[in-house]
Amino acid sequence: MGTRVLIDGTEFELPFDVPPGAPLPPGVERLEEEVEEEPWSDDIPRELVAYARELALSPDQVAHWVTFLTAHPQGQKIWEEARALWKPPRPRKKHAEGRART
Repeated sequence: MGTRVLIDGTEFELPFDVPPGAPLPPGVERLEEEVEEEPWSDDIPRELVAYARELALSPDQVAHWVTFLTAHPQGQKIWEEARALWKPPRPRKKHAEGRART
């Protein structure tokens, strides 16, 4: 997930991470996310929770999406079809300092 910001009273998630302490444009405020993680049971696949995080507009919606994808018949059908196509986002590789870029 990218960095969450507040612009004119509306929350947005940037499609990239902004390093802590990096300056933001005027009128853009960084939102500090609570790192409180839901205790998911062992029968809920981690991949499904990661997919729910991608669908959620805010962290408090993750539980809604997990419940929908596991308990509702239409949600189960969506997850069944999405699982074959969707891959969790990979962490970005960082270039080693001092390494020449080609």
